Amino acid sequence: MESWRNKVTEDTQIMLETLLDKKKETDGLFSRYELYNNLTMILAVLFVIYTPFFLYFQHEENILFLITDFIMNIFHIIWFVIIAYFHLKQLGYLANAEKFKKKFEALRVETIEHLNNTWYINEHSPTRDQISRYMEQYGINVRYKSN
Repeated sequence: MESWRNKVTEDTQIMLETLLDKKKETDGLFSRYELYNNLTMILAVLFVIYTPFFLYFQHEENILFLITDFIMNIFHIIWFVIIAYFHLKQLGYLANAEKFKKKFEALRVETIEHLNNTWYINEHSPTRDQISRYMEQYGINVRYKSN
């Protein structure tokens, strides 16, 4: 049986490969987002669970001194900074993942439109492939519309 790659133009093959690459990149960003989200949630929950125990087992009777001791403890400050760092990394990965997902969706829609129109090899395909390769030397993408 003949492969589908022998029946489609080079531009279509490159478009499909680019679509696969963008999908892998988007999935990688979302998996890193999930990792940092889980780390942030675990550290925050542990911090919330730890706080009442710390306050309960202090010998100070004045609530203001208890809160001051809690806030000024270097261990708590470092713990809070780590939680904030993981949260900021999580937000950064989410923003990048959303941006890449929009690019992926635009290319996916364009690929669907391209496959609905002209994707078989015909008499004009080699000429179009040569033009695409020539323009690519100058950094101009004529294979598909989106970036």
